[in-house]
Amino acid sequence: MTTDVDIEGVILGGGCSGLSLGMQLARRGSRRRVVIIEPRTEYGDDRSWCFWASPDHGLARRTTRQWPEWLFGAAGRSPIHHRCEHAPYQYLRARDFYAEAGAWITADPNIELRQGTRAGAVHRSGDGVAVQTSAGMLSARWVIDTRPPGASAQALLYQCFEGHEVRPSPATAPDPYRIELMTDMRADDLGFVFSYVLPLTRERVLVESTRFAPEPVAPARLTADTEALLDARGWRGAPRERTERGVLPMGLVTDSAPETAGIVRAGIAGGGLRAASGYGFMRIQEWAHSCAEHLERTGRPLGHPPEPLVRRVMDRVFLQAVRSNPERAADFFLGVAGGLDAAAFVRFMTDGARPRDYLKVAASLPPGPFLRAVMKPRGGRE
Repeated sequence: MTTDVDIEGVILGGGCSGLSLGMQLARRGSRRRVVIIEPRTEYGDDRSWCFWASPDHGLARRTTRQWPEWLFGAAGRSPIHHRCEHAPYQYLRARDFYAEAGAWITADPNIELRQGTRAGAVHRSGDGVAVQTSAGMLSARWVIDTRPPGASAQALLYQCFEGHEVRPSPATAPDPYRIELMTDMRADDLGFVFSYVLPLTRERVLVESTRFAPEPVAPARLTADTEALLDARGWRGAPRERTERGVLPMGLVTDSAPETAGIVRAGIAGGGLRAASGYGFMRIQEWAHSCAEHLERTGRPLGHPPEPLVRRVMDRVFLQAVRSNPERAADFFLGVAGGLDAAAFVRFMTDGARPRDYLKVAASLPPGPFLRAVMKPRGGRE
């Protein structure tokens, strides 16, 4: 067993959060020795991240596509279109993010990515923090734990999805300049379900079936959902290039255990996701920038900022209303989309909502289900 005693910090998890922080430290030319612990031995093209941002953000050169227009729709309802040129919807695939972050980290002699290594227990040890790993014990001044929530963690809803990157025929290919953010919205025995369609080029489309459910949905059911969606669009026989799937906890119920000095939670378990939407990439980038700056200035890590009270309460109430009334969820989402213009909708989705935006959202929603949701205890799980 080996022991490192000259490491300033350890980042547990080399996923989006861990790599983003490592990249930000490298960009600053940090002289602090940091080790990132990651169990994967190699990175694949297994996922993608989407977000609204200005066209010239820090990772713009790595984004595959940007769309200024997006669509909401449900059976029997008029679709809602939004168009926003100054903050288009953007798509970043995993291989490109990993390549960008990896290039910065590899070029920095003070930041080390240790792949194929698993992290275990973390505890205070003297003036520092000790981390048990599959390769031995590490001792550092601080630890940032970006690992996903444990099996005992609970959420108000789980966003479960499976999708494929397919090559449809020209006759069935969708409009390449507009995405389907939430279409085919409906409810069934497991909760709320909708389609998510991103035309990456004129020949390639990422198509996903997504569910908001009170418990994680079995993979076989998600596969059946996606196959049915492909069949409905005439794409079942289209060549498939890539598959991605995942489960995102929305409205994660965190424990109230006191924080341990020198140990900070980040990523999904630390507040990286927006509770009511599951979007988190740009929130994580902002955190990584702030945390790296704080580390350089003070030598201490920084967690995600607490959610403002109004946003925290509104997100919890919205999730509880969807959980309790999945058959009305399409009305809720169409109400929000129709109650805001494109610029206000982007502000609302990117944590920049103004007071009048919140008032418009509240006015667009039916009072009954949301008043009942307000009365649910915090955590709100039946």
